[in-house]
Amino acid sequence: MTDAESVLFTGSWQGLTYDAMVEGTQYKASYFKGDLGHKFWEDLSNALGEKVSKRSFKEAIARFQATLKFESPQTNFVPKKQEIRINHYVEHPILEKIAKQEILKPGSLLRIKGSPKMGKTTFLSRLINYGQNKGLRGINLSMSLAEKDDFSSLDKFLQFFCISVAQMLGLEEKFKEYKWKDHPGNSKLKATSFFEKYVLSENEPPLILGLDELDKLFECECAEVPGGFLSMLRSWHETANINPTWGKLRLVLAHVWDYTDLDINQSPFNIGIHLKLKEFNDSQINELAQEYKLKLEQDDLDKIKALIGGHPKLINLTFQHLSSQAETLDEIIEKAPTELGIYREFLRQHFSILRRDNNQELYQYFQDIINTQESKKMAS
Repeated sequence: MTDAESVLFTGSWQGLTYDAMVEGTQYKASYFKGDLGHKFWEDLSNALGEKVSKRSFKEAIARFQATLKFESPQTNFVPKKQEIRINHYVEHPILEKIAKQEILKPGSLLRIKGSPKMGKTTFLSRLINYGQNKGLRGINLSMSLAEKDDFSSLDKFLQFFCISVAQMLGLEEKFKEYKWKDHPGNSKLKATSFFEKYVLSENEPPLILGLDELDKLFECECAEVPGGFLSMLRSWHETANINPTWGKLRLVLAHVWDYTDLDINQSPFNIGIHLKLKEFNDSQINELAQEYKLKLEQDDLDKIKALIGGHPKLINLTFQHLSSQAETLDEIIEKAPTELGIYREFLRQHFSILRRDNNQELYQYFQDIINTQESKKMAS
């Protein structure tokens, strides 16, 4: 756990607000609310096997404690054999080399695509850290931080976007000084002007702007939000070819799906460099097993791959439990499809997606597959 994560965890355990927990420290509340907090709660969710937040993590730790029978004289929540820890990272050498080269180029745009929980956030965070070590600024804004009201109109969303960027860069006062409502022009012009004047000012180094969970844009009811925002990003990227100010902006978009319904001349999904994160191969799975100091036979690895393939999150989760010696591999496999299994939160998330109104046909197909005793051909 880093120093910042320790402050965040301790303060949250004590029920403090973000503002209160950063008093007397070098950190800003906006950092805890944004990039750090989002990644920390995701990592803790992975470690506990269920989705947690600042409000719900205590109960989740209690459930985890009951499952593993924790013992610790110092705290009530640290396991006897292994502390809750962040997932080990398995490198993607070719993709990382390409990304690191591109991110240093003026006006670059990268698209990181992968299925849910494939490591996009971690890949993006490492890329930003690399850029920062090279003298660039870097922030990662997750669309999951936007609330329902922020998605109610393009103007409100772009205010959320600019305020979030301003907070992460320590430009809150500049945003207040900008006076959004009094500024002339439509909302895209206002956002563009704010970036030109303050975010990309000539006195500042280039900025890596990571936009994580971009798919959230397409879940909102206001259709103008995704189209308006994404067309603005494309315009910024294209302007970098003729305007050095915009060359200071390097965009990194992390998403699950491709969106072919967007105007091809206004979409950022058909330009820039496309990097796709895939499941771990055998070599990467073996590498991760070594990181966890696990001595697994080939038969064990074959069982794991037959159950969950090479899914990064699920492989990490499996190895965490095996290394803690809480359960044997056979016990994990036996409980895998049940509410007692370590993959329960992952399964719940996918089931909730199936139950959405726009997925009813897919849900019915899924039910048919479960209920049939024979192979069944489904329409594509």
